[in-house]
Amino acid sequence: DHVLWHPDTNTNNIYITSTQDYIISYCRRPEGDSQSGGTINVSSIMSGKCIAKLAAGEALPQLHDVTSIFYNEERDELYVGTKTGMLYLWSL
Repeated sequence: DHVLWHPDTNTNNIYITSTQDYIISYCRRPEGDSQSGGTINVSSIMSGKCIAKLAAGEALPQLHDVTSIFYNEERDELYVGTKTGMLYLWSL
């Protein structure tokens, strides 16, 4: 239900935990999806299964034109930067 890679993206849209067991990624919605923006997905690297998803149902304006993500493992905080220069923080 999402696309991780696009020609105009880079590795700033993914974060791999220090223990290398999870990948946190920003994914755009598929072409033709009526909702804009994207989702943040947390997936197990070993199983490939999606464990958590931010904005799974309704699109969040904070997840439109995301250019980078960073996860602070010590504080359980997710930082999301956008093309417009905004920085959003989610505390998990």
